[in-house]
Amino acid sequence: NILKSKEKLIDSKHFSKIIGIFDNEEQLIKSVREEFDDLNQQLAAFSLYEKQKSTRDLSKDAASFLWFQLFKDVLLRMPRLEDAKREMIEQCQQYYRGNTEELKNIDEFTQTYTYNDAIRWYTKQCFIHRLCNKALRTQDIELLYIFRYYIQDLCKRLAVEHESFRKREKYQAILKLYHGLKLTKDELIRFQSNVGSLISTNGFLSTTRNYDLALAFALKTSKRSVDVYPTLFIIEADILLHDVVFADISSLSTYPEEEKVLFDIGCAFKIDQVIFDNSKNIWIVHMKLTNEARSIVKTYLEANRRV
Repeated sequence: NILKSKEKLIDSKHFSKIIGIFDNEEQLIKSVREEFDDLNQQLAAFSLYEKQKSTRDLSKDAASFLWFQLFKDVLLRMPRLEDAKREMIEQCQQYYRGNTEELKNIDEFTQTYTYNDAIRWYTKQCFIHRLCNKALRTQDIELLYIFRYYIQDLCKRLAVEHESFRKREKYQAILKLYHGLKLTKDELIRFQSNVGSLISTNGFLSTTRNYDLALAFALKTSKRSVDVYPTLFIIEADILLHDVVFADISSLSTYPEEEKVLFDIGCAFKIDQVIFDNSKNIWIVHMKLTNEARSIVKTYLEANRRV
């Protein structure tokens, strides 16, 4: 039986890299796209900052942490030019050449996009979201420069929403937010070994107010054969903290039911605790939002001016 043979191949430990077997081109394309989107959502890129003896002798992780703090400052000082938008769109068209669905999205973006749409487009899970996240996660300078027009808009729009958010939520100063994903063994060990350290995500961080939604995402079955561990981040965020930008974007999102709260580039968190929840078979990482990153950058810049 051909069907049973396929199932045996997929389940076999000898062929653990096989995700699926298809004899229909549309199903194959759909599966590849779904797997790519899942991987894009799950892959976490973090930069850790441990207190160091010298601010001039930085570890690779600490340098990456500082890089993102400085990147946003530089980005927001750059002029917002229509030429930058045109360059970005041309790059997207070239990247998605032959992909009818994404080319339609790019055309819609070209014709209708305004600054006020930046957050909505980020939540659409289409070309702009994927390529921006890829550039940020890999710290691809060339690609980040190409996407400067849109990333600027998203940062500025998020800052505006942040002010409204603070006014609305001022009576509930501490928010509890959730982010579900899967960590590799090495990533999990890094978190366990760095309790008390600061961490930032390489890019924007999407969280939710909905515990069940984040838990379900973390526990979602992965087709990947690589050992991954379902992990739930529980984040305490003080709405009154200065020098950090985050906002509830539900009203602007393509998927308002997800109750998303989006953190800006460079937001830093302190790792408080990493524990395993036996009842749910999941790792829990407790973190607190902090504004220490700004003082770290200031110390670093002052130390290097004296060199």
